[in-house]
Amino acid sequence: NKVDVHYNDEGKFDIHSYYCPPFQVHPVKSPLDHGCCSIGSGALDRCRTRQSIRIHHDGKDHYCWKNQMCQFEFQTPVSQGKTLTWWCGEHEEGMRWGLYYDTLQIHFKQDGE
Repeated sequence: NKVDVHYNDEGKFDIHSYYCPPFQVHPVKSPLDHGCCSIGSGALDRCRTRQSIRIHHDGKDHYCWKNQMCQFEFQTPVSQGKTLTWWCGEHEEGMRWGLYYDTLQIHFKQDGE
């Protein structure tokens, strides 16, 4: 995170804080760019109160930070119609899709969408 402090001539100051997501070593592109054969439907949800969301699958936690595009490739595909659970802080959410999948891509915007 980053903070800018601006002093004026009257001795007063303004503080502006910024959220800086962790550095992404491998920026994610469209699944089609790396040979994906089909793209399933998407979903829209929000997590405005936290800086990251957490998905638990294949026995481990996967995180995506605000202002990042994240891609998770699962060793065990998620079955058709099975709910994938994710958390915004302590708040639990769930989604399910009509197809099975082994790759999940998340666009987590700065506004929490």
